[in-house]
Amino acid sequence: MNHLENAAPGSNIFEAELGRQILVSERERASLQTLIGVALLLIIGVVKAIHVATANPWPAFNAALAVVAILIVYELAMRQLFDRYLRQDRQLPPVIRYLNVAIETSFPTILLAAFGNIMRADVALTSAVVLGYFFFIILSALSLDFRLSVFAGVVAAAGYGMLTLIFREQLPFGPGQPSESSVAYIMRPILLLLCGVTAGLVAARIRSGILRSLDAAEERRRIVQMFGQHVSPAVVNQLLAQPAGLRSELRDVCILVLDIRNFTAFAETTAPDSIVNYLNQLWGKAVGIVNRHHGVVNKFLGDGFMAVFGAPLLMGNHCQNAINAARELVAEIKRATDAGEIPPTRIGIALHSGEALVGNIGSTERREYTVIGDVVNVAFRIEQLNKELNSSFLVSESVQETVGELEGVESSASVPIRGRNAPVRVYKLG
Repeated sequence: MNHLENAAPGSNIFEAELGRQILVSERERASLQTLIGVALLLIIGVVKAIHVATANPWPAFNAALAVVAILIVYELAMRQLFDRYLRQDRQLPPVIRYLNVAIETSFPTILLAAFGNIMRADVALTSAVVLGYFFFIILSALSLDFRLSVFAGVVAAAGYGMLTLIFREQLPFGPGQPSESSVAYIMRPILLLLCGVTAGLVAARIRSGILRSLDAAEERRRIVQMFGQHVSPAVVNQLLAQPAGLRSELRDVCILVLDIRNFTAFAETTAPDSIVNYLNQLWGKAVGIVNRHHGVVNKFLGDGFMAVFGAPLLMGNHCQNAINAARELVAEIKRATDAGEIPPTRIGIALHSGEALVGNIGSTERREYTVIGDVVNVAFRIEQLNKELNSSFLVSESVQETVGELEGVESSASVPIRGRNAPVRVYKLG
């Protein structure tokens, strides 16, 4: 069988929209880092002022102030760049993304280098500034790009490793020095690299999870749209679990046709809003009953509907499911009428089974799950026999053969049906 719908959910569209949202988060990240930089600038300025006032100036504060000020200017510039790309609805080129990560992650290296020239190198390279590497690596995960986060880890590890080599003469390496001290300088770049890999794995996991969720939501929306809004969540979940999707194929199905008797006369004497409320209440009950018995209401016809059992999902004996649904429909409508929940309502129901072509048919703008075949036409014509036979529930011989012994048969007859040469045997059920 040919697939009636081969188009997969719009993953490319999701990727583009995700890229835009990442750019929004990058802009917000630049704003946040600017605010953090301003706060650091104020804190460093206050501490520097205290040291100056106590006649204990510390040259390292000047370097810290300069680096933080440069960071603030840089983040403001990047925020403007992100904003411009968003306004133009463009994606940020990869080279700019990698260059931005390289520059941001190098700020701790620049500050440590400045400190190393002002104070003892071992004190500088073990100061709290080292934690700045982890700050930028973790923030790189917001890009939801594995390679970008790993790149941040590589830049941080390379920066710290380069500083270790530059100041190696001032660090506790060589004979007579504690081995644990030298190991710490070796382990820090390794940990920075591992932090980048970990951030990348987290970013990749989140990205794939978001895209899977978007694909699943789109597929769910497509299925619900295809069946009209009257398919149960359980059916949607089972259709989503089918890897083959919805294909055009021949299926043995059972068609249930329901018609409201004397609806035209009722509509002539009833206000339109009352008619709508009546139908909504009636069909709300009917759809729930059909869903419970593993069927799908395929079409509403104003004063009636057609339901399908056996497609798109087959659960148990589809003809028996249809009979059970029909009996419950009759009982529920009688109960609702007797209770005064709905106006006095008489219905006619017909069941017929046979082979039909089922699948997704329509245009790119709108598709609908459709059942095509003689079984549908015959089901509608059997339902019309209810008026002639003064019955409310008719079942064809094909349904009887599939189910086996029918319960509650009041009579049976072979009757001619328009469009068919041979008569069709129908059973009147009570």
